[in-house]
Amino acid sequence: MSCQLLTRARANLAPMLNGKGTRCKMKRGGTPVLGPRALNRALLARQFLLERADVAPAEAIAHLVGMQAQVPTDPYFGLWSRISDFDPADLSALIESRQAVRIAVMRGTLHLLLAADALFLRPLSQPVFNRAFPSTPFGKGAKNADRTAVVAAARKAVEAKPMTLAELRKILAPQFPDFDAGHLSYLFHYVAPPPPLRSGPHSSPPCRTGSTETRG
Repeated sequence: MSCQLLTRARANLAPMLNGKGTRCKMKRGGTPVLGPRALNRALLARQFLLERADVAPAEAIAHLVGMQAQVPTDPYFGLWSRISDFDPADLSALIESRQAVRIAVMRGTLHLLLAADALFLRPLSQPVFNRAFPSTPFGKGAKNADRTAVVAAARKAVEAKPMTLAELRKILAPQFPDFDAGHLSYLFHYVAPPPPLRSGPHSSPPCRTGSTETRG
């Protein structure tokens, strides 16, 4: 599949490299250097934004690695803009079957990834989350909390039943009365890899789940 995508990208770029504002400059030794417009076209081609690609939603998500999904409907618009004959039901099926998940992995906001990619990438980015959390308002509020105990309590709760952060706060509040439950819920969001989210094609709050649920 990667070879096909590369071939498609090259085909998209070919007519542009000799167009106005896109001529290649030559470095010593004959190596071509793309100009600003050609680089712009290359980026758009790689993102499936020059023309709609003839691929399935799962293939597009895998190619893009992750799609902005802070708002649950964002990936639907993103895929509609990128692939031919997009049917929203196809993406809903991926989410409902846990083949695709919403997760904080590239930064604190949520992205849609294939489950296998999420399980692989979140541990790699976890050190970044660990460094970032103490400087957030939530991290400052939970500074003296027992991270291990909070994460264990939160994970036990979401593995028993998927729940929103608001629901999780109600579970954590009586167990850790000396801390703001909102701060503790975000401690789990930041420092417990991975906290995948269950959410359909609507605007309801995402639910935290146990990591094992992404494997099914």
